[in-house]
Amino acid sequence: MKNIAVKTVRIKGRKIQISYEGILKASRQDYSTYKGTDYFAKVEGKEVPAKRLIEQVLKEKGTGLTLQDITTKYAVDILRKLDIPVYRKSEHLHSSRMERLKKLAGSISIGGNAVEEEKKLYSD
Repeated sequence: MKNIAVKTVRIKGRKIQISYEGILKASRQDYSTYKGTDYFAKVEGKEVPAKRLIEQVLKEKGTGLTLQDITTKYAVDILRKLDIPVYRKSEHLHSSRMERLKKLAGSISIGGNAVEEEKKLYSD
């Protein structure tokens, strides 16, 4: 994977340089408490919430910008410009569940008639 060393981005009208090294440094923080996020960056094998990662980079650069100053889409765009893979966890989970279910297709057979069984249970 080729990583671009530095990218200049514009946030809230300000030009800010974000480096791959800055992303690496910020990715070393503990992000385990951010369970509700959907977009993750894969940095050196570690899954990091995309927006929180960019927030940390901005904080370390002393920009004064906060999480509310960027959108998830913009955070994802910045990371992709730096050739950092980003994925949506809900899509990833859904596709892996579907693959597991496809393997079971046709292998489970339950005999009987549910309508008739229910009649037996609830009739006089």
